[in-house]
Amino acid sequence: MAVQPGSVGVRLGLQARLHTFTAVDRVQLMQQLYAAGLSSRTIAELLPCVVTGEVTLELLDRLSAEQDPIDMQISDLVKTRDRLDGIIITATAVGDTGRPCPG
Repeated sequence: MAVQPGSVGVRLGLQARLHTFTAVDRVQLMQQLYAAGLSSRTIAELLPCVVTGEVTLELLDRLSAEQDPIDMQISDLVKTRDRLDGIIITATAVGDTGRPCPG
């Protein structure tokens, strides 16, 4: 069964559905955007741009503003990772004897 270019998938019967690579990519992108804190409204406005490659200046401004909280999350995660690295290095430097965790 051939899948038409640009289609999202083909119904195979019952509940089965064969998804194209494009549909899987789109779902993964939506999941990533939700996880990053974007609203469903923003995601719905963004998806056509993903397909066409065209974006309005208004949407571009909104998407740029969405990056600020994501950048803050990344910064916080890097700090947390660095603290965990310090704890792991301290704990493994003393071998199996153990040592109190730094505060």
